[in-house]
Amino acid sequence: MIKLLLVEDEEKIRKGIKNVINWDELGICLYGEASNGYEALKLVYSEEPDIILTDIKMPIMDGLQLIEKLKKEMPKIKSIIMSGYDDFEYIQRAIKLGVSDYLLKPSGTQEIRDVIEKVKNQLLEERGREWHLQNIMDQFKESISLIREKYLSKLITSKGKQLETLSEKLRIYNISFKESFITVIITRIIDLHSVDESCDIELMKFAVKSIVEKTLRENYNCEMCENSDDIISIINTGRLLEESMLFAILKEIRVNLEREFNYSVCFGVGRSYENVIDANLSYKEAVNAMEEMPLSSDNYIAIYTEELEEGSLVDYYPLEEENEILECIKSGSKEVLFSKLEQYFSELNKSDVAKYIVVKSVLGLLFSLYHLCIERNINTDEIFGSNFLALNELQKNMTMDRRKDILIEISLKIYMAIHSRKSISKILKNATKFIQDNYYKDLNRKIVAQEVYITPSYLSLLFKKEMNTSFIDYLHNTRIQRACEFLKDIRYKTYDVAIMVGYSDEKYFFQVFKKYKGMTPMQYRNNLLE
Repeated sequence: MIKLLLVEDEEKIRKGIKNVINWDELGICLYGEASNGYEALKLVYSEEPDIILTDIKMPIMDGLQLIEKLKKEMPKIKSIIMSGYDDFEYIQRAIKLGVSDYLLKPSGTQEIRDVIEKVKNQLLEERGREWHLQNIMDQFKESISLIREKYLSKLITSKGKQLETLSEKLRIYNISFKESFITVIITRIIDLHSVDESCDIELMKFAVKSIVEKTLRENYNCEMCENSDDIISIINTGRLLEESMLFAILKEIRVNLEREFNYSVCFGVGRSYENVIDANLSYKEAVNAMEEMPLSSDNYIAIYTEELEEGSLVDYYPLEEENEILECIKSGSKEVLFSKLEQYFSELNKSDVAKYIVVKSVLGLLFSLYHLCIERNINTDEIFGSNFLALNELQKNMTMDRRKDILIEISLKIYMAIHSRKSISKILKNATKFIQDNYYKDLNRKIVAQEVYITPSYLSLLFKKEMNTSFIDYLHNTRIQRACEFLKDIRYKTYDVAIMVGYSDEKYFFQVFKKYKGMTPMQYRNNLLE
C-alpha cells in the first residue's frame, strides 16, 4: 500500500483532511502527520513515505524547504503542496522544484481525493516502468551469461570450420584471450552422483564453480563454463604455466572445498597452446589425463604428458579375489565377505593401476554378482536398481571408497536375499508429505529421514526404487513447482520467490530453476505475461 505523510501546521485543517477521506478505499496508508517541515523530515527518514501532502507556509521549516531537501536526498518521493490563492510565487517555486501537483485552499474532499489518486497512479505507473525495465535488464544479464557459457563450451568441444566461425562469436560477447597461451583445466567433483545422495548435486556444482573461479581469477586471466558435470577453466597466460605455482593454487582450491563444504575434487590439466582454437586439444588432453590417473587417495592432479599415450600403466584384474567374494556370498559369513571385499579393493588400490582399469575391474565384479542373482532367481531390480542402475552409477567419477561401498551394499543385499529375504517398509507417503509441507525450510535427506525414522541412505533407496527419482530431484521439483506459482504474482521479485521456496541464494535458485524448467525465472514470468 502507498504511504502518505500529511504536513500541516494548523491542527484543525490537518485533522479535517485526516478524517474526511477514506484512506483504505483510496489505497493509501496515512502513516503519520507533522506540523512543520522539521518534524516531517524525522518521519521521512524513519518511515520513507511514497507521497508527502504538505502546506507551504509553516514555522521552523516551510514546505518548499522540505521539498527542496527531499529532492536532493530522496528524489523518488512524490510531493503535493497545499497553498492559498495569494501564494502564487510559492507555487511557481514549487513547480520548479518538481512537485507532482498542488491544491488551492480551501479544497473540497473530492478535490483532495482526486489529486492524491492522480499522484498515486503516477507513482504506480513509474514503478511499473521501473519494474519492466529492471526485468528486461535482469533477463538480458541472465541471457548474456548463458550465451557466454554456451560459446565457451563450444570452444572446447568444436572442430574444424566450427572453430573459425566461433572466434567472431567470442568477440561479440566480450570473451577475449589477449595473452599468448591457452590452457584448459577440468575440475571434477568426486562422488558427484553417489548412490546415497550425500549432497545436493546442483548446490555442489554451484559452490565448487564459485570457489574455483574466485581462486583462479586471483592468479590468472580465465573464463569458466560447464561441460556435462565438469567445471572447465580456460586459462590465458603470457607464458607457460609454472607447475609449482599451479599445483599450489589447485591444492588451495581443494583444501578450501574440503574445509568449507566437505567436497572432494580432482583436476585434469591439458597442455598449453598458442592459438585459442586449440583449446579443444587442451581440453581433450585434460580429460585423458584424468582417465589415466591412478585412483590412489594421494593423487588429485593429473597433468597430460605424451607418456600417457604409450600405455605404461599395468592392466590387471583380481580374478582370484572375485571368486572368493562370490563363494562367501553363497555359503560364507558376512564378516568373511567384508574381509574378501577389502582384499579385492586393496589389489585395485595399487598406485600403478589406472582409473580406467579400476572401473573395468569393478564392472567385472558387478556383472559376476548380477549373474549370481540370475542363477539364484533373485529379483535383480531390487538389488541393482531398475534398468541396472548400479551399472550407470559405477561408471561415474567417484573415489575408490565410494565404489567399494556400493559393491559392499550390493553384495550384502544378495547375501541377505539368499539367506533371509526381508520385506521393505513403505514409508514414502509420510516422507513426501513432510517435504510438501516444509519445502520452504532448510531441508536435507538427513532431516527427512529422521522424520520417518529411517537412515538417509535407505530413504534414498526408497525414492529410487518406488518413485524412480532421487530425493534431491523430488525436493527441487517440489520447490520449483511452488516457485512457478509465486512467479505469477508480479509483486514478488525473483529473489523474494527464491527465499519463499527455500533457496537463500538467488543465483543458485536461477541455476536450479533453469535445469528443471529449461528457462530462467524471468523468462518463465514473461511467458506468463504475454
